[in-house]
Amino acid sequence: MINRILVLHGPNLNWRQIDGLILSALDDKLKSAAESMKAELKIVQSNHEGVLVDTLYAQREWAMAAIICPTSLGLNCHSLLEAVRLFGKPVIEVVLDPKL
Repeated sequence: MINRILVLHGPNLNWRQIDGLILSALDDKLKSAAESMKAELKIVQSNHEGVLVDTLYAQREWAMAAIICPTSLGLNCHSLLEAVRLFGKPVIEVVLDPKL
């Protein structure tokens, strides 16, 4: 069972609403879902690709999987894509509707 999940939010998610929720409310829903599955989450939001790369590297021993919503970075940013590949564990990419 995967019970330690790293959640990475990309640029501008701290300004957007997702299905009417601000990011902190979305994070609360994620934490509640994780708690019901007896999983731990570490959640990081950054407007900088390097922070997301550094977080993947720093948490590679702790995390058993990752969920990433890279927003405008997408996984076509070479350093982020490489970090995801080097992470070597399951990663789910969340793609939001491009319309704001």
